[in-house]
Amino acid sequence: MTYLPKKEQKDDNVVTEEDVTLTVLSTKSKNMIVDTKLIGGRVVTTDSTKNLTFYNTTLLEVKNLTLPAVGRVIVAGANNTTLVGCMDGSIVQVDSEYKPSSFKPHSRFVGGISVSEDGLIASIGFDKKVVVTKQVGFEQVAFIDSLTNPTAIAWTHNGLAVSREDCTSIQLLSDQLEKLRTIPLVDAHYMPHSFTVFDMVYNNDTKEIACLTSHTPYARVIIVKSDDTVVSFPTLIPQDKYSLGRLSWLDEKTLAIAGDDGSVRLLNQTMWRKINVAGSRLRCISAGDGYVATASIDKEIELIQIESLGDDLAGLKLE
Repeated sequence: MTYLPKKEQKDDNVVTEEDVTLTVLSTKSKNMIVDTKLIGGRVVTTDSTKNLTFYNTTLLEVKNLTLPAVGRVIVAGANNTTLVGCMDGSIVQVDSEYKPSSFKPHSRFVGGISVSEDGLIASIGFDKKVVVTKQVGFEQVAFIDSLTNPTAIAWTHNGLAVSREDCTSIQLLSDQLEKLRTIPLVDAHYMPHSFTVFDMVYNNDTKEIACLTSHTPYARVIIVKSDDTVVSFPTLIPQDKYSLGRLSWLDEKTLAIAGDDGSVRLLNQTMWRKINVAGSRLRCISAGDGYVATASIDKEIELIQIESLGDDLAGLKLE
């Protein structure tokens, strides 16, 4: 998309973005990047030829491993480990010395992973299953079947939050996957049609869950507060039926959201800032410790260092 309006009247809300120009550090991969995460001060990526690659913060390659299948999702595990959910349904654990081990909780590809503070790995797959496994010893604790494919998963202070296709609510489950309660997201705003939660991330400081929805032509951000009340934010993030929709907490107040127009949006729930990152659609995003890492469909990995956002994002600049 080459044109994006600065303002759009949607649901009685006016969305206004401020463009911010920052230097973007980038490197080119030989293959399509599938996912990227910031873990332990390094940028970790998976690609379409089963590579798991670790970069430092100057995007110089530190280590490359070969996975048993294409890695679809990367998360940080307990004890300085990296977990990769693969297309064959397996999860590969890589320790601090880059030694891999694996287990297979799903029969089809892994769609999401979340690790609890006490070392429980919750995973979702396109076999319509939600599985909880102990990270130590890979002992399965519980599993349940979902009516439709789960789309996002996150451990929260109230239990395990799970979303699924064509469902406008989040299910909260215990560590034994017993149903605790349902949080309807349609209460955030009147939405007369169905939608799917593309991505969901939990903020351990504010106890908030941020969701990015499948709405078109523009995505919507829905935040579940610590008391289960929901707030909806219209956006100018373009989406279509091929969109993946990814977001990440940059700090306790600010979300970083990947856009199909090659831009990263920063939202602190009062202001929007837009950073032009790439010339093509962004596939994934990871933020934290003053960095935002993305990967675009033109095989580029991008990294931005942000000094400080402040309460009103006024201090946004490159160190």
